[in-house]
Amino acid sequence: MNAHTAVPIIVRGGERDPVILVAFKAIDPVLRGQDGGFDSHTLPPAFPDGEKACSSELRWLKLARMSHPIVPQEEATIRAFIVRARRDRFLELLPNPKKRSGITKSLAHPNLGWFDSRFVKAIPPEQSHASLIGKLLRSKGAGEKCWAISEDVKLDGREVELDSILSEIVGNGMGTILCCVPGKLAFVESEDGRFILQK
Repeated sequence: MNAHTAVPIIVRGGERDPVILVAFKAIDPVLRGQDGGFDSHTLPPAFPDGEKACSSELRWLKLARMSHPIVPQEEATIRAFIVRARRDRFLELLPNPKKRSGITKSLAHPNLGWFDSRFVKAIPPEQSHASLIGKLLRSKGAGEKCWAISEDVKLDGREVELDSILSEIVGNGMGTILCCVPGKLAFVESEDGRFILQK
Protein backbone atom coordinates (compact mmCIF):
# COMPACT_ATOMS: atom_id res chain seq x y z
CA MET A 1 0.00 0.00 0.00
CA ASN A 2 1.01 3.64 -0.45
CA ALA A 3 2.23 5.71 2.48
CA HIS A 4 -1.27 7.13 2.72
CA THR A 5 -4.20 4.82 1.99
CA ALA A 6 -7.88 5.81 1.86
CA VAL A 7 -9.75 3.57 4.27
CA PRO A 8 -13.58 3.54 4.26
CA ILE A 9 -15.18 3.57 7.70
CA ILE A 10 -18.84 2.54 8.11
CA VAL A 11 -20.70 4.38 10.84
CA ARG A 12 -24.21 3.58 12.02
CA GLY A 13 -26.77 6.35 12.05
CA GLY A 14 -27.71 7.00 8.39
CA GLU A 15 -31.41 7.48 7.80
CA ARG A 16 -31.52 4.74 5.16
CA ASP A 17 -28.00 3.48 4.74
CA PRO A 18 -24.83 3.42 6.83
CA VAL A 19 -22.70 6.54 6.53
CA ILE A 20 -19.38 5.91 4.79
CA LEU A 21 -16.52 8.20 5.73
CA VAL A 22 -13.12 8.25 4.09
CA ALA A 23 -10.07 8.60 6.32
CA PHE A 24 -6.38 8.52 5.49
CA LYS A 25 -4.23 6.02 7.33
CA ALA A 26 -0.50 6.53 7.62
CA ILE A 27 1.20 3.27 6.65
CA ASP A 28 4.72 4.60 6.92
CA PRO A 29 5.87 3.87 10.52
CA VAL A 30 7.44 7.33 10.73
CA LEU A 31 4.06 8.94 10.13
CA ARG A 32 1.94 6.32 11.86
CA GLY A 33 1.02 6.73 15.53
CA GLN A 34 2.59 4.46 18.09
CA ASP A 35 -0.50 2.31 18.25
CA GLY A 36 -0.52 1.85 14.50
CA GLY A 37 -3.83 3.67 14.18
CA PHE A 38 -4.78 6.85 12.42
CA ASP A 39 -2.42 9.80 12.73
CA SER A 40 -4.23 13.05 13.41
CA HIS A 41 -1.25 14.97 12.02
CA THR A 42 -1.39 13.29 8.63
CA LEU A 43 -3.31 15.58 6.32
CA PRO A 44 -5.23 14.47 3.24
CA PRO A 45 -4.14 15.72 -0.18
CA ALA A 46 -5.01 19.31 -1.10
CA PHE A 47 -7.96 19.72 -3.44
CA PRO A 48 -7.69 22.66 -5.87
CA ASP A 49 -11.44 23.36 -5.86
CA GLY A 50 -11.56 23.48 -2.09
CA GLU A 51 -8.52 25.72 -1.94
CA LYS A 52 -10.11 28.10 -4.41
CA ALA A 53 -13.35 28.17 -2.47
CA CYS A 54 -11.49 29.15 0.70
CA SER A 55 -9.04 31.61 -0.87
CA SER A 56 -10.23 34.58 1.21
CA GLU A 57 -10.10 32.56 4.43
CA LEU A 58 -6.58 31.37 3.57
CA ARG A 59 -5.50 34.95 2.90
CA TRP A 60 -6.73 36.14 6.28
CA LEU A 61 -5.11 33.14 7.95
CA LYS A 62 -1.83 34.16 6.34
CA LEU A 63 -2.22 37.69 7.67
CA ALA A 64 -3.03 36.40 11.14
CA ARG A 65 0.09 34.24 11.21
CA MET A 66 2.55 36.96 10.24
CA SER A 67 5.42 37.13 12.67
CA HIS A 68 5.38 40.95 12.56
CA PRO A 69 1.89 42.16 13.47
CA ILE A 70 0.94 45.52 12.05
CA VAL A 71 1.25 48.59 14.27
CA PRO A 72 -2.22 49.64 15.53
CA GLN A 73 -1.86 53.24 14.29
CA GLU A 74 -1.04 52.00 10.79
CA GLU A 75 -3.81 49.41 10.73
CA ALA A 76 -6.47 51.90 11.82
CA THR A 77 -5.33 54.45 9.23
CA ILE A 78 -5.20 51.93 6.38
CA ARG A 79 -8.60 50.47 7.21
CA ALA A 80 -10.16 53.93 7.44
CA PHE A 81 -8.74 55.61 4.35
CA ILE A 82 -7.43 53.07 1.81
CA VAL A 83 -9.99 51.65 -0.62
CA ARG A 84 -10.94 48.00 -0.26
CA ALA A 85 -9.21 46.97 -3.51
CA ARG A 86 -5.80 48.05 -2.14
CA ARG A 87 -6.33 47.64 1.60
CA ASP A 88 -5.28 43.99 1.89
CA ARG A 89 -2.00 44.66 0.09
CA PHE A 90 -1.14 47.51 2.45
CA LEU A 91 -2.01 45.40 5.49
CA GLU A 92 0.05 42.50 4.18
CA LEU A 93 3.21 44.37 3.17
CA LEU A 94 3.57 47.06 5.83
CA PRO A 95 4.27 44.67 8.75
CA ASN A 96 6.84 42.72 6.73
CA PRO A 97 10.31 44.34 7.03
CA LYS A 98 11.42 42.74 3.76
CA LYS A 99 8.41 43.98 1.79
CA ARG A 100 7.46 47.20 3.56
CA SER A 101 9.42 49.31 1.08
CA GLY A 102 7.02 48.13 -1.63
CA ILE A 103 4.50 50.46 0.01
CA THR A 104 6.70 53.23 1.39
CA LYS A 105 8.57 53.85 -1.87
CA SER A 106 5.27 54.18 -3.72
CA LEU A 107 4.28 57.10 -1.47
CA ALA A 108 6.49 59.45 -3.52
CA HIS A 109 3.88 59.25 -6.28
CA PRO A 110 0.78 57.71 -4.72
CA ASN A 111 -2.21 56.88 -6.86
CA LEU A 112 -5.08 59.03 -5.64
CA GLY A 113 -7.35 56.09 -6.40
CA TRP A 114 -5.83 54.28 -3.39
CA PHE A 115 -7.53 56.72 -1.03
CA ASP A 116 -11.24 56.81 -0.28
CA SER A 117 -12.29 60.02 -2.01
CA ARG A 118 -14.98 60.66 0.62
CA PHE A 119 -12.29 61.49 3.17
CA VAL A 120 -9.74 63.38 1.04
CA LYS A 121 -9.60 67.05 2.07
CA ALA A 122 -7.64 69.53 -0.03
CA ILE A 123 -5.31 71.99 1.67
CA PRO A 124 -5.71 75.59 0.44
CA PRO A 125 -2.51 76.88 -1.18
CA GLU A 126 -2.25 79.69 1.35
CA GLN A 127 -2.13 77.09 4.15
CA SER A 128 0.51 74.86 2.59
CA HIS A 129 3.36 76.01 4.82
CA ALA A 130 4.47 73.40 7.37
CA SER A 131 3.57 75.51 10.42
CA LEU A 132 0.11 76.30 9.06
CA ILE A 133 -0.53 72.65 8.24
CA GLY A 134 0.39 71.81 11.83
CA LYS A 135 -2.17 74.32 13.14
CA LEU A 136 -4.79 72.99 10.72
CA LEU A 137 -4.22 69.41 11.84
CA ARG A 138 -4.37 70.34 15.52
CA SER A 139 -7.64 72.18 14.91
CA LYS A 140 -8.99 68.85 13.64
CA GLY A 141 -7.83 66.89 16.68
CA ALA A 142 -4.14 66.08 16.09
CA GLY A 143 -1.85 65.95 19.11
CA GLU A 144 1.78 66.93 19.50
CA LYS A 145 2.96 63.58 18.14
CA CYS A 146 2.01 61.34 15.24
CA TRP A 147 3.04 58.04 13.63
CA ALA A 148 4.95 58.11 10.33
CA ILE A 149 4.77 55.79 7.33
CA SER A 150 7.48 57.21 5.08
CA GLU A 151 9.83 56.49 2.21
CA ASP A 152 12.49 58.15 4.38
CA VAL A 153 13.88 55.24 6.41
CA LYS A 154 14.97 57.64 9.16
CA LEU A 155 11.35 58.61 9.74
CA ASP A 156 9.47 55.49 8.80
CA GLY A 157 7.77 53.40 11.46
CA ARG A 158 8.34 55.89 14.27
CA GLU A 159 6.34 58.14 16.55
CA VAL A 160 7.53 61.67 15.87
CA GLU A 161 6.85 65.27 16.86
CA LEU A 162 4.20 66.64 14.50
CA ASP A 163 5.75 70.08 13.92
CA SER A 164 9.23 68.64 13.53
CA ILE A 165 8.32 66.11 10.88
CA LEU A 166 6.11 68.56 8.98
CA SER A 167 9.02 70.99 8.68
CA GLU A 168 11.15 68.13 7.37
CA ILE A 169 8.80 66.67 4.77
CA VAL A 170 6.55 69.50 3.52
CA GLY A 171 7.87 70.84 0.23
CA ASN A 172 10.69 68.29 0.08
CA GLY A 173 8.79 65.66 -1.89
CA MET A 174 9.29 62.98 0.75
CA GLY A 175 6.36 60.57 0.41
CA THR A 176 4.84 60.18 3.86
CA ILE A 177 1.58 59.37 5.61
CA LEU A 178 1.26 60.84 9.09
CA CYS A 179 -1.23 59.01 11.31
CA CYS A 180 -2.41 61.87 13.51
CA VAL A 181 -5.56 60.35 15.03
CA PRO A 182 -5.64 56.65 14.09
CA GLY A 183 -8.62 55.89 11.91
CA LYS A 184 -9.83 59.51 12.07
CA LEU A 185 -7.17 61.92 10.84
CA ALA A 186 -4.04 61.63 8.66
CA PHE A 187 -1.84 63.80 6.48
CA VAL A 188 -0.29 62.78 3.15
CA GLU A 189 2.78 64.44 1.62
CA SER A 190 4.20 63.41 -1.76
CA GLU A 191 6.09 64.79 -4.72
CA ASP A 192 2.72 65.37 -6.36
CA GLY A 193 1.17 67.41 -3.57
CA ARG A 194 -0.39 67.06 -0.15
CA PHE A 195 -3.79 66.56 1.41
CA ILE A 196 -5.57 65.63 4.62
CA LEU A 197 -7.54 62.44 5.25
CA GLN A 198 -10.35 62.95 7.73
CA LYS A 199 -13.42 61.04 8.87
